[in-house]
Parts: sequence; structure tokens; C-alpha cells
Amino acid sequence: MESMLNRMSEAGLRITEQRKKMAKLFAESPGFVSAGEIFLYLRSFYSGLSYDTVYRNLRLLLKLELVELVHFEDGNKFRINRDEKPSHHHHFICLACDYVMPIEYCPMASLPALPDSVTVIKHRFDVYGYCGNCGKNRKPEVTYSA
Repeated sequence: MESMLNRMSEAGLRITEQRKKMAKLFAESPGFVSAGEIFLYLRSFYSGLSYDTVYRNLRLLLKLELVELVHFEDGNKFRINRDEKPSHHHHFICLACDYVMPIEYCPMASLPALPDSVTVIKHRFDVYGYCGNCGKNRKPEVTYSA
């Protein structure tokens, strides 16, 4: 939590009570939390809080790479980025238990050349399936071959 607050301060952000509570939630959460869960947690302390405030702070934390965003089947979720220097990576996401595993390989390197008129700003590559525990005795829904 202190590391997150220090990095926010170094980036010139004011350390408000709401941001302290948000950092505490991220530091104490063992996994990912949704914007709605963050909103409900903060709303228990600040009755006048709006979703806009939560999303504005999440955008700042993402920009500073203090939190990581993962696209689950049921919506976007966030967790604290514990790496001081986050690396570019993608994710494998288990559809049954929400287990998330980083994938260090980036498919952009093998993408065919894009036209000169195209400028890629960001990209997303996530792989969904079942982890070893959830996949036992489960028939595949769709099979892909290379």
C-alpha cells in the first residue's frame, strides 16, 4: 500500500483519503476486483462518491501502471501491480475459477506487416480456457488447431 501511495505522490497526484482507501483495498485484495466492488467499498466510507470518481482514479492508476486490468468474461477487473517495472504481457484466464496466468509471449511480433497509414497505440491478447484443476474431466467446448 505504501509503495502504491509513494508512486502516486511521485507522479504528482494528491494523496486523498479516497485514494488511500483505494490503495488499501488493492493491497489487501488477494485477487482481482471490479470497479463495482471498488465503488461499493469506497461508498461505505464516502456516501457522496460517484462511479465517475472511481473510474477517473482507475484510469490514473492504469496510466501509472500501478494496477493491472484484465478482461474477464463477466467484465473488467483490476489488481495491484506489485512489480516496480511492469513488463508487457498478456493473460490466460480460466473460465471456471478466474485463475489468471501471465503469458510473456506477444503475438504482435508475428503479426503481418500493417499498412503505413496505421498506427497501433495499444493491443490486447487474452486466452480463455480451463486451468489444469478445472479442466480435468471437462470436454472441450470448441477445439482449435494450428
